Amino acid sequence: MIRFFCLIVINYSPFLYLYLIWVLMKCVSNICLPFLYAFSLLETCSKYNITIENGFLSESASTYPLNKQTEYKCKSGYVTADGKTSGLITCLQNGWSSQPVCINSQGKCGPPPPIDNGDITSLLQSVYPPGMSVEYQCQAYYELQGNRNVVCQNGEWSEPPKCLEACVISEETMRKHHIELRWKPDTKLYFKTEDNIEFMCQHGYHPVTPEHTFRTTCREGEVVYPSCGKNID
Repeated sequence: MIRFFCLIVINYSPFLYLYLIWVLMKCVSNICLPFLYAFSLLETCSKYNITIENGFLSESASTYPLNKQTEYKCKSGYVTADGKTSGLITCLQNGWSSQPVCINSQGKCGPPPPIDNGDITSLLQSVYPPGMSVEYQCQAYYELQGNRNVVCQNGEWSEPPKCLEACVISEETMRKHHIELRWKPDTKLYFKTEDNIEFMCQHGYHPVTPEHTFRTTCREGEVVYPSCGKNID
């Protein structure tokens, strides 16, 4: 059996519920769903279910129908998370789409400063409230130096970290210097800052530079290579 029900589409008014009851009582030509079920089809959001600190809904309605989009405004001296004086929220089946935020425009920060060879781990915003922090991370093979978290204070960000460049061992340079990496199983050619790197002479060659130069340290992308000379028979 095919069942039909009354689909009621009405605009919001203070007499919404009384009107719904009246319409259901008038259903005679179709098989209408029970009142409580039909009543549940009319999803609404209440303005009392949302709190906007330092802001308010622009409309004066108490309830809002499903998919209704409404504007909220921030009080003077406050802005939304994207730096505007107003924003939009939508009534969804499980409630309001999001919790509006109004940030004190005094002391707020803009986007955190970019760093070379690194990024922040969260989505970038245009405005950050005082006390908010963001985290940085470095790209592969770069070493983070400093505090990975920066904080918005008095309209400015604390000092961001640095991403120190990795050292790339040049096979061409090693051939010219007649050297190779001491540890044969270690085939990696990338070293982080402060990593120790050990070299040795190729077979048939002897050290030309002092012995201590064969154990060097990666310094922000720079490596000092030792040298070897050919053995004389």
